[in-house]
Amino acid sequence: MINRAKLLLKRLHSLFKFGIYRYIKTKLRMTKLEFSLVHLPDEPGSVSHDVKIIFHQKVNKGAKPIFRNLPKYIDGGIYDGSVLSPKVSCHSINNAHVVGRTEFIFKDKKAYFPGIIDPKADMFMAEIEGHASITDDFNSISISVIKGTRKIDRAVSLFGQANGNYLHFLTETLSRLAVLDSLDTFFDASLLIEDNLHPKFYEALELLNVNDLNVILISPYEMVLVEELLYISPICYTPPETRCMFTNGSLASARRDQFVFSKEGLELLRTKSVKICKNYVPSITKRMFSVKGKKHKNTLDTPGYIFYNNELIHSSDTEFVFLERRGVTTGNGRLVVNQEYITHVLQNQGFICFDIADFSFKEQVMILRDSKIVVSPVGASLGNLIFCEPGMNVVVISPVFPGATFFYFANLLSCLGHNIIFVLGKQTVTQGVGYQEFYNRDFIAPINEVLSAVHHYHDDE
Repeated sequence: MINRAKLLLKRLHSLFKFGIYRYIKTKLRMTKLEFSLVHLPDEPGSVSHDVKIIFHQKVNKGAKPIFRNLPKYIDGGIYDGSVLSPKVSCHSINNAHVVGRTEFIFKDKKAYFPGIIDPKADMFMAEIEGHASITDDFNSISISVIKGTRKIDRAVSLFGQANGNYLHFLTETLSRLAVLDSLDTFFDASLLIEDNLHPKFYEALELLNVNDLNVILISPYEMVLVEELLYISPICYTPPETRCMFTNGSLASARRDQFVFSKEGLELLRTKSVKICKNYVPSITKRMFSVKGKKHKNTLDTPGYIFYNNELIHSSDTEFVFLERRGVTTGNGRLVVNQEYITHVLQNQGFICFDIADFSFKEQVMILRDSKIVVSPVGASLGNLIFCEPGMNVVVISPVFPGATFFYFANLLSCLGHNIIFVLGKQTVTQGVGYQEFYNRDFIAPINEVLSAVHHYHDDE
């Protein structure tokens, strides 16, 4: 069971995440409800009056990742580039309740959840944040919700358990919107999305909402009734936490199918995003020299230019890129202790170095399009490789420790069709961030192995 210290830390985390005032106000409005816990049936019947299969489940084979500095206690042979692409269905459900920051659909005293989730192995975010508990037999759930009177005629749920993270938002939420456009249905429906996301996420949502569907903001754990709900099962799925880590503090065994990505779904997201963003022109009115000293003409009316730190970046300038990870733009640690030195060395190798979080969504979609080699620590910045054509050469700098698993980024990048080299570095002994601190400790990247990985790609050209 969770010890008292973890419970206290979890509640303090909630206070920090939502703000003390909002947290207390929300708690005062909470109502605890009990439901049977049931997988959402794949076939139409008592729950869904119509079910359309969008993508069939299959296994895609991408490039097998290469590991540098792999310790003997890690079995690199299990990473063969195979990625499970889940079955994706569109469910039409009448008179159902949905709750912000959850995947649950509540109907007839039952809490339905998609079949890709395994409660025996995976935690629900509502449990992690202290809003829900599940019985030991996994047959029922007690959940505290803000039970209001809002009633919506027709709506599409874009709720996500980890929507506060940019990469999860891309793969698990925006991908649903891209798939929705391909269905040619529900163009008069509203979109339901949480109201506490980063402004840049709403910028992306507005940009990709090409059919101008009405957007309704729902608070986390607010319950609303939808008379006709369109629910698209997960395009991609990552559990917020494993059950054994949360309850016992022990790492789960490496499991490929813990992280699933739909190749077709992410291709739809890439195609749609690039089509919309490719004509982006910066609004700055002065002309400048590029980071490589080339003077570009007619920059103000030509797409493909981005101003950064008073310098002009064109997509042709970003052949070799190092995506820095800074503490001010990430909330969960895993910082590279010797990043400043890596930046200096890579700049001498012809790389430009920046934190991609400093750019707008439009810029993030386009800035890596012409890159040949991208070096990046593990983190949400790697999500921008979704918008690149298959075949990108990626060097992923990652911490390593006994029990570490690399399937998340291995699966994502293999699904996207990119080439991957993992460069592994030891964690520091200092405590990491949050109750997941074991994952989120800072680490040191072996610069010689980073350069070796870069030269590997150069030699292949």
